[in-house]
Amino acid sequence: MFRKLQTRLSFFCIAVTASILAAMSLGALLISESGMRKNESVTFQNHVSTLLSYLRDQSTISHTWAATAEQTNDIWLYIEENGVPLFFNTSNAYRQRLDLYRELLETASDDYQFDFSQMYEISRTVTQVDFTYRADDRQEYYVALGMIPKENSYIGVLMVHPLSTLKRSVITQRFLFLLLDIIALLFLSVFAFVFTKRAIRPVEESQRKQREFVAAASHELRSPLAVILSGLSAMKKADPREAAQFALSIETEGLRMSRLVDDLLALANADSGNWSAQMEDVELDTLLLDLYERYEPLARHQDIAFLILLPETGSFNCVCDRQRIEQLLSILIDNALSYVVCDHALPRIELSLKQSADHRLLIRVADNGPGIPDDKKTSVFERFYRADSAHEDREHFGLGLCIAAEIARIHKGSLSVLDTPGGGATFVLELRT
Repeated sequence: MFRKLQTRLSFFCIAVTASILAAMSLGALLISESGMRKNESVTFQNHVSTLLSYLRDQSTISHTWAATAEQTNDIWLYIEENGVPLFFNTSNAYRQRLDLYRELLETASDDYQFDFSQMYEISRTVTQVDFTYRADDRQEYYVALGMIPKENSYIGVLMVHPLSTLKRSVITQRFLFLLLDIIALLFLSVFAFVFTKRAIRPVEESQRKQREFVAAASHELRSPLAVILSGLSAMKKADPREAAQFALSIETEGLRMSRLVDDLLALANADSGNWSAQMEDVELDTLLLDLYERYEPLARHQDIAFLILLPETGSFNCVCDRQRIEQLLSILIDNALSYVVCDHALPRIELSLKQSADHRLLIRVADNGPGIPDDKKTSVFERFYRADSAHEDREHFGLGLCIAAEIARIHKGSLSVLDTPGGGATFVLELRT
């Protein structure tokens, strides 16, 4: 399913980026080609003005000048004096151009009423007409015609600039843009596949955890339900004196199921963002003393040394939800009481408070039990994780530390686990002052 989703997202990203890239390239091409044509036109007009000015001021026109002007300005010249053509080039190429010149002169006459054969009054005005011409072979030309008055004659000049060079430049530019677009699209395709794979990975991981969560929750709920149902079935057939034992078992399992449902609801509220916190100014040293007084008798009953270490001076006020912080620390103390090695010579739990150099408050719950391996230090905060994979411990569901981590998160703090010097695990709650 996720592979198909990745493929669809990748093709969607490629299609969108390709459309944007094509639109941008087309826009850039249009602007660039328009600029190229404008520059070409301006250059041609400058050449025309220069040539007409030169011809107006010269009394004679040489073959050398005409050939040089054609080569330098990339134009073709056709000149008449009093209607008589002046041939400066006898090459085959020049003769083949004569047909084009005739077409251009006819176009100028028909469309622009500009005709070399007409008699113009002798004046000081240079008459000029410009247009773009597309021949039958689809070749384009910039064309300029000028009439230059002399003392006793006039000179008609036809200047033609073939746009074949411009056309080749435009085609080359289009090819380069296409090549760059293809290369960019290839890179974008690779990026799209990598990006969508990474984007989907959290969703895939979330679904995997959801499946594991549902499976684990189902397993945890199945056991007490089985005990309850079997107890009810046995109560129907049992002696009234034995029924009380079955009722106690049913009550115990019902309470166990209730705790599990409460934990699941707490995590569900945390996931949906509905887990609110009632913030108030709390004296953490006082809170820790209350917790110590609550758990010390239980620890003493289990022959576990429960100690509390508080600084003698300093202010340890923190804006937090007192009940949530008590819940978090209760989870840590309860875990320590459950997992500290009871046959240890001196089983010990230590609750301490101190302030770090950056004015953060650090609360530690340390024990000298078996500790937590380095590769499991992150896993202990996952849902339904247990150190005993056989789930023999029926008092813990593997949700406590996950709930504790969520409480730390909503307080903008952190919860981590370290090794206790000499052996054991130390949970560290870090809170802002």
